[in-house]
Amino acid sequence: MEGLERAFAKMSPQDRVSRMKIFHLQLPTRSLLKRRGEVDNSQCLRCCRKPETFQHLFTCTNRLSQVAHRTALAQFRQKLRKSRTHILLIEAISAFLDQVHKRQKVEYVAPLLGDADKIRMTEQVFTQQLHLGKFSLHRGIITRNWMVLQNEFQHNDSRQKNLMWLRNLIRALWTYSYDVWVSRCKQVHTKNPDDLVSMNHEELK
Repeated sequence: MEGLERAFAKMSPQDRVSRMKIFHLQLPTRSLLKRRGEVDNSQCLRCCRKPETFQHLFTCTNRLSQVAHRTALAQFRQKLRKSRTHILLIEAISAFLDQVHKRQKVEYVAPLLGDADKIRMTEQVFTQQLHLGKFSLHRGIITRNWMVLQNEFQHNDSRQKNLMWLRNLIRALWTYSYDVWVSRCKQVHTKNPDDLVSMNHEELK
């Protein structure tokens, strides 16, 4: 919980509200709005195939949704590199997010080269993360063992540095999810509704 407390600390009120909505599954998706009686149906306005739930935001097959994922994931990876995250962790966490988006089986894919012990340890923590749920990372819910690995691999013996890294990881995950959400909102609330309808028809062909 200390990692979450640090992640929420010293945020602007606007950022804190948006991240709390992500954490508590309260983004105003069509499914949530339907439960509140604010819309008549929960269908995703982008793919027109499935109800728009929190989970669907990250698995929608709409072309622009895929572009948003790739862009947000690239920025996420950049944030991890900036915080000196070990490459095995960057690749493992990024693969987790990417496999969820592509609706693939979420499993650790070991690199062909590298330290066998570090790869084994990374796979174990990846599996622990999966036990927290396929969409746990999207909400910023992570196993602290990612921090243990970062400390082990990068020799960050300072507790404060480790907690700072954990805070940055959680915030980077929230930013990934928020960027995907913002892209969805821009697409759904386009000034010309006919553009969205036309786009959806093209997707359904």
